[in-house]
Amino acid sequence: MRALPAAARALRAGSVLGALCAAGCGAPDTSDMPADPSLDEAEVVLAGFDSIRVRMIAGTGEVAGDDGSVRVRAGLTDWRLLDDVDGDGALDALVVVWSSGGGSGTFMELVHFALVRQGRESGRWVWRGAVPLGDRVRIRAMTRTDAAVELHVTEHGPDDPLCCPTVEAVRVFEMHEGVLRPAVGA
Repeated sequence: MRALPAAARALRAGSVLGALCAAGCGAPDTSDMPADPSLDEAEVVLAGFDSIRVRMIAGTGEVAGDDGSVRVRAGLTDWRLLDDVDGDGALDALVVVWSSGGGSGTFMELVHFALVRQGRESGRWVWRGAVPLGDRVRIRAMTRTDAAVELHVTEHGPDDPLCCPTVEAVRVFEMHEGVLRPAVGA
């Protein structure tokens, strides 16, 4: 997966957040709140691996098997969107996450986290759900529209080898009653 330079990531995140808030995103005023915890320390639930929980440390994590071998590895990518995506007035994050069980597959999913606060404490990121994207799908862009999130991806066509997806597509996701899902008709 191609990583963006730090300056490009900051510019992309700043541009998206600035545009959203300039448009009246309705995010609560948190100027007097402690700093938000890092998403890189969140816990991810991987449905493709029997709903195993993986605690991230600096954006990656692993779970060992009974014999001590690594059973599952996972990590957060730089494809992130911070906003109140479910409309409850609290900050959410949509993050593309990868996972692998040590075989040849690298599975991608779009994960929804919510920032849960108790009183004036900094809070913690809590996994709320995920939508699978597929094996070795390449993300090219992530944008937010009024009611949806679009992922521009390169995915596998019917004759593509697993190493080399070639089909360009736009996947659209929406929140429905607090649950992230593919948009109807998309």
